[in-house]
Amino acid sequence: MLASSACQPEPQLYSFKSRHMGVDFRIDLFAADSKKAQSAANAAFARVAEIDAAMSDYKVDSELSQLSKSSGSSKPIQVSQELWTVLNKAKNIHRLSSGAFDVSFGAHALLWRRARFAQSLPPSRSLARAREKSGMGHLLFHPATRSLTLKPKGMRLDLGGIAKGYAADQALATLQSQGINHALVDGSGDMAMTKHPYSQWKIFISDKEDQTDKFIHMQRGAVATSGDSYQFIEINNNRYSHIIDPRTGIGVTNRCRVTIIAADAMTADSLASAVTVMGPNQGLQLIESLPDVEALIVASGKTYQSTNFPRLIQTHQN
Repeated sequence: MLASSACQPEPQLYSFKSRHMGVDFRIDLFAADSKKAQSAANAAFARVAEIDAAMSDYKVDSELSQLSKSSGSSKPIQVSQELWTVLNKAKNIHRLSSGAFDVSFGAHALLWRRARFAQSLPPSRSLARAREKSGMGHLLFHPATRSLTLKPKGMRLDLGGIAKGYAADQALATLQSQGINHALVDGSGDMAMTKHPYSQWKIFISDKEDQTDKFIHMQRGAVATSGDSYQFIEINNNRYSHIIDPRTGIGVTNRCRVTIIAADAMTADSLASAVTVMGPNQGLQLIESLPDVEALIVASGKTYQSTNFPRLIQTHQN
């Protein structure tokens, strides 16, 4: 038995990429051979596709889209356990962030998608109508039947600030179910990871407005980065992020890049979106109040860090 165990090959690093949820998902995993690695990666990507099919607001036949179509009806709609889990998490982050994170603002998100295409601000009248269809207070949860009611007609849910993190968590769980014990899943900045077999995972978190390269060294957990470095529009010399402030219905205008470390990617993803809206001072207050969560915020050329973040980071001058 000892001789057989000693002859087993050292796990090798394999990397895979596949496009889902509008972004590239990357998987780095350690396995004994390429066949086992490919099989596990295929299963993980299939899991991400399954989540996208259920939670996309782009796909008209997704469970989320069908739920939004029920808006205005007084009849509660029963949802899958998976969607129920994500929406309850969204409700909790909405409460913790005092409304800075809000998945009920899908009508606003749709207006801003059109604005990016037209390169013009959404009409104020359209924004006002969208506000009438939004607000977590209009999304009623019925735990006894695992069902929801969307009160205003035309209410639209958008899980863009939380679903990729959940998908990364689930992809990692799928890899583990396939016998892969050392892996990292990256959904375009929403990362979930288990223990590295030899050292630590090195996560690059540089911001193009910053003059340094920053790296986090992690063994396990999750990292999410949010900001307007790549997704924004400029109209009349004003820069609007793809992230909408639910309190105004307007794309965030403060230049901000947020990195969150948490136990799971769904938490990190949603908190990164919330802190981007809240800004560095209120955002850090929120992060410091939460156990096992850390943050790095780069805003207007200044860097803000939660108490324990500095011990995780290495900085290299460009």
